[in-house]
Amino acid sequence: MPTVWTNGSIYITVYVKDHQPPHVHVSDSDNEVKVDISSDVPALMRRSKKERINSNKKFDKAALKLVAEHIVVCKEVWRLKHNGE
Repeated sequence: MPTVWTNGSIYITVYVKDHQPPHVHVSDSDNEVKVDISSDVPALMRRSKKERINSNKKFDKAALKLVAEHIVVCKEVWRLKHNGE
């Protein structure tokens, strides 16, 4: 899974051959969220009942801000890792 961006404690990653819609995973040691990057404005994705993803509102806000700052790179890495799907 390629890391799109990190500051050493927060990571933005793209999972190879992951499901649609285009999205990235933003995580640190305690939190993880999925952020939809299919439009120009990143949005948090709804968690499924099976997922054991922890997060809080402060992390969610920070994740959205980071993805917005790196949206072009996030989209390009998604496209490259998913063969243009």
